[in-house]
Amino acid sequence: MTIFFAIENFVVSRKVYRYAEHAGGYHICYNVNDAFIPIMGASMVSVLENNQGVPYSGLRDGLNI
Repeated sequence: MTIFFAIENFVVSRKVYRYAEHAGGYHICYNVNDAFIPIMGASMVSVLENNQGVPYSGLRDGLNI
C-alpha cells in the first residue's frame, strides 16, 4: 500500500538557487488584494524559513490588516 503523502508523490525535482548570495539579499514584491493576504503570508514565511541568513526587507502599504 502506497502512502499518499509520501514526498516522492509530490516533489518531482529540486533546484537550489544561490543568486541572492551575490545580490545582497532578496528583493521580492507582492501585489495582492485583501483576499490573497493569507496566501502571500504563507509565501513570505516559506521564503524566510528556507533562506535563513539571507538579508531581506519588507514594505507595506494599504493593507486592511
